[in-house]
Amino acid sequence: MKVGTKLAVLMGGIYVVASVLLVLFVNHAIKQDALSHADEISQVLLKRNLASHTYLNTHLKPKIFDLIKSVKSQDYFDPIWMSSTYAIREIDNIFKATTGLIPICSRCKKIRDEMGYWQQLEAYISEHSDVLFSHGICEDCMKILYPDIAKRILEDRGKSS
Repeated sequence: MKVGTKLAVLMGGIYVVASVLLVLFVNHAIKQDALSHADEISQVLLKRNLASHTYLNTHLKPKIFDLIKSVKSQDYFDPIWMSSTYAIREIDNIFKATTGLIPICSRCKKIRDEMGYWQQLEAYISEHSDVLFSHGICEDCMKILYPDIAKRILEDRGKSS
């Protein structure tokens, strides 16, 4: 075998070994980053749950028991809804529908639902939560849509348009 061929094979082998080592190093770094991120998130969740349990047990429960003291009987028991774990699970269930990625139109702000249909933002949120909307108009939109009225209203409020 010629020296040039041996050198090419050697360089190819070094390239393959270096590539494999690089892939292993990057893979390890990504795993460590993911574990670190997961640990940070778990700490946040743990602190939130602990704070929620503490607040429910030290503030809300005593107030509720004080309110129902006059109507409870001697054989009264602590119902499941008074459990801070139950309360946290219910709160989490409420917010599960509102977490994650929600596709929204950048122009009209309609939201694409699970079935692929576009809905007004208000309709989507009302269907997925207990939120009700009250409509108004912000000052910027008032200036665009109703410039004469906006000028009078803003002047009455002491603002200049």
